[in-house]
Amino acid sequence: MFKANDLMKFLSVACVSVIAVSIFWVFVGLAEKSLWVDELFSAYFSDPELPSLRAFFERAAQDVHPPGYYLTLWWVLKTFPGQFELIARGYSAVLGCMALAVIYLAPGPSVRPIAKLVGTAVAVTSGVWFAYSQDARSYSALFVITSFVMMSALRCRECLSAGQLPVRWMVALVAACGAASTIHYYSILVSGAIFGLLLLRCTTWPHRIIVAASGLSVLLLTLLLLSWHLPQIVVEIDNTGFKTTFDFIVRQISRGVRMLLSAPAAAAMLWVFCVSGLLLLRRPKTAIAHATLGPNSTGDMFFVLSTIVLTIGLGLMVTLFFVPMLSFRLFIVLAPVFWIGIAYVVEYLFRLTEGFPEAVDFRPLSTVLIALSLIMTLIASMIFVSTANSRWKQTSHFIANIDGCASSTLPITWFEMPYFIEDDPERFYGYYLPQAGHRKWLKMPRDRFEASVASPQFRSHVMAMMDTPNGCPVLFWSNHFLVSEDIQTAAQLVQNTVAEIGGEGYGVETLHFEQNGEFTILLLRELDQSAQND
Repeated sequence: MFKANDLMKFLSVACVSVIAVSIFWVFVGLAEKSLWVDELFSAYFSDPELPSLRAFFERAAQDVHPPGYYLTLWWVLKTFPGQFELIARGYSAVLGCMALAVIYLAPGPSVRPIAKLVGTAVAVTSGVWFAYSQDARSYSALFVITSFVMMSALRCRECLSAGQLPVRWMVALVAACGAASTIHYYSILVSGAIFGLLLLRCTTWPHRIIVAASGLSVLLLTLLLLSWHLPQIVVEIDNTGFKTTFDFIVRQISRGVRMLLSAPAAAAMLWVFCVSGLLLLRRPKTAIAHATLGPNSTGDMFFVLSTIVLTIGLGLMVTLFFVPMLSFRLFIVLAPVFWIGIAYVVEYLFRLTEGFPEAVDFRPLSTVLIALSLIMTLIASMIFVSTANSRWKQTSHFIANIDGCASSTLPITWFEMPYFIEDDPERFYGYYLPQAGHRKWLKMPRDRFEASVASPQFRSHVMAMMDTPNGCPVLFWSNHFLVSEDIQTAAQLVQNTVAEIGGEGYGVETLHFEQNGEFTILLLRELDQSAQND
C-alpha cells in the first residue's frame, strides 16, 4: 500500500508534468495552423502597417470590442516584425502561461501548494486554456487580468473580514478591473459581482464607502470608455445575433458550462459530493464545511463560487432588461475564476479525507483519480488541438492553384451587415490569396443568400463563366459563414440557377473541406456530351 505522502508526491509530480508539457505544447505549430475569421479581425484591427496611434484608434474603434487588446497586439507586432500567425499567437501563448502563475498564486494561504497545483493543472488541461492560448484573440490577456482581479479580490476579502482596510490591494483591484474593461466589456460584469460581494463583507461604514467608491470608479471608467467607443462602432449593436429567448439563453449557458467542466474538475467535484454525502449520512448535524476549512477558507470558497453565479446573473439581467449580450463567451472570461475555485474544492476534499475517520479510505482513490484524469485529459486535449485546424488557408490555396483564378471575380458568402468601414473581403477571403487587392468580389450576404443567387449580378457572373471555357470555375466560396444546412440549401440554389442558364450542358461540383461543410467551394463543370447521352 502507498502511504499518504507517496500519493501526494505522485499527484504533485503528475501536476507539474502536466503543466510543463502543456506549456511546451501550447507553443507548438503556432505558425502552421490557418487563421480563422475572429483572428482575421485581430489582423485587421492590429495591422502593424498603421503608421500612428491616431490611425490605430480610428480603425480599432470600429470593432464592437474595446481596443485594449488590439493596442497591445499592435505594439507587439510593430516591435517584433514577422509572420502574423507566429507573433500574434506567440503573444497569446506567453499571456496564457503568465496567467497560470497568477492562478497558482491567487488562492489564499489556507490552500496548500498541492491544491493550487491541481487548480493550475486543471486550467492547462482545459480546452478553453489550450484553444485561446493559441488564438490571436483577447482571451489569453483576459486570463491574466481576471486571475489578478480574483487574487486582489480574495486579499481584499481577507482584510475586510479581519476589520482592516486593504488599501494596496483595493488600488490593485481597481486598476486591474479598469484594465479588464479596456479588453472586453464582459469584464464589467465580473467587476460588479466582486465589488458587490466585497460590499456585503464590510462591517464598518468607512469600509463600505471606500469599497463602493472603488466599484463606482471602475463603472465610471467603463462608462467613459463606452461614451467614446459606442459612436464609432460600425456594426449595429442591437442586431449582432444575441437574443433574449429562453432557448437561446439556455443553449449559451449550457455551452459555457460544458466548456469549463473538464474531466479533472468534474472528478474533484464528484468526490467532494461523494465524501460530503457520506459524512452527512454519518454525521447529519455536523458543520462539515467549517470543521474542515474554517470560517475564513469556507468564505473564500463561497466568494469564488458567488462571483461566478452573480456574474452570470448580472449578464442575464442586462440581456433581459437592457440589451441582448449573454453568450457562452462570458464563461471564457470567467474561466480563471473557475480554475481558482477548483483549488479550493481540492483543498476541501483533502481536508475532508484527513479530518474524518469515515472518509480516510477515500483519500488514496481520490488522489489517483484526479492525477489520472489530469493526464488523460492532457492527452485528449493535445490530440484535439493538434487536429483542429481551420481550412481558411487550405481553401485559399486551392483557389490560387486553379488556372484562370489569379485575378477573377469570386462570389463569396459575406457578412449580413458591415463590421468595419472598409467592408472589404480582401482582408478575409483574400488574406492567403496572392494579389488579393487587385481582384473583385461578388458579396452574397448570408442572410439574403437566395436573393443573391437570383440577382442579375450573380446570373451575369455565371453566364460569363460559361462563355469563358478556360476561366475561373468558382461559382461560390464560403468560409465559416454558413452552417451545414445552409450550405446544402446554397448548393441547391446555385445548381438550379446553373441548370436554368446553361441547361443540361453544365453541372456543379461541391467540394467540402470540413465535415460540417462550413468551408465549401462550388465549381462549374461542363458535362461531357457522351456522358449525358449515356
